Amino acid sequence: MHHFTAIVCSTLSDREDVQNVWGMVLPQISFSCDYLLHGILAFSALHIAIQKSEQSEDYLNCSMLHLHYALNTYRRSLSTISAQNCISLFAFSSLIVVHVCALPGADGSGPSTRKAISLFNMCRGVETILRPYLSLIRESPMKPLFRDDYHRMDKQLSRSPHSNAILPVDFENRISQLRQFIAACPLEPGEKSTYLDALLSLEVSFDIIDKATIPLECGMAFAWPIMLPLKFIDFLQENRPLSLVLLSYHCVTLNRLNKFWFLREWDKALLTEIWCLIPLDLRSWVEWPKAVCGV
Repeated sequence: MHHFTAIVCSTLSDREDVQNVWGMVLPQISFSCDYLLHGILAFSALHIAIQKSEQSEDYLNCSMLHLHYALNTYRRSLSTISAQNCISLFAFSSLIVVHVCALPGADGSGPSTRKAISLFNMCRGVETILRPYLSLIRESPMKPLFRDDYHRMDKQLSRSPHSNAILPVDFENRISQLRQFIAACPLEPGEKSTYLDALLSLEVSFDIIDKATIPLECGMAFAWPIMLPLKFIDFLQENRPLSLVLLSYHCVTLNRLNKFWFLREWDKALLTEIWCLIPLDLRSWVEWPKAVCGV
């Protein structure tokens, strides 16, 4: 717990108010919430495992044990969500998403499209369950996690001038070209609609980063997964080529957030796998994300 409050919380954001949420608010809630307490200890042990290579196996085992205890109780609590427990559920959900991102780097298995899909399903599932309670959570001590510039989940693009130079200057043209390509593809109307909806969500997630104030927050990595149509995630599970092309564009976002240790290498690992999975005639559409991410 000391490692989490003294060190880990400062790696999750550059903003003091957000660090305080992770390092003070979560531990305070956890003293009356067993699954959150075990979740914090699991994540802290995972961070130590990455830092202390000679003891990494011991700390990984410790992390998995705490995670096992946490998930058992958390899953039961999800079935009885209420105004009384929604804040602790949101706190644990936020923590477990970051934990899932960090685990492939800690256990040596590395990121993969399968793990990305599992993460996307988790993000969508948690958002769906907690949606009725978001206004209550926003007014809780968790409020600093809800920055307006990356919780704009209404699929409305902001046309205000760019406020930073994080994304490549041609990202809007790249999105436009991809939209034209999908629109011209000989697909069933429902399938095409799903792709175009996923692309609009991707454009919104890019727009959020493009208009965001600095420093960027790690939550921006999960904006696209939260907005995705569930049908599109099914397409990813089936390795449909166009869905993989769109996933490659999401890697640009991950690349721009790779200062966070738990997101590092996700962009390169996914792009390398996607390149091998898609047909040769679609590889030209992955060239831009690869160039941006240095793959």
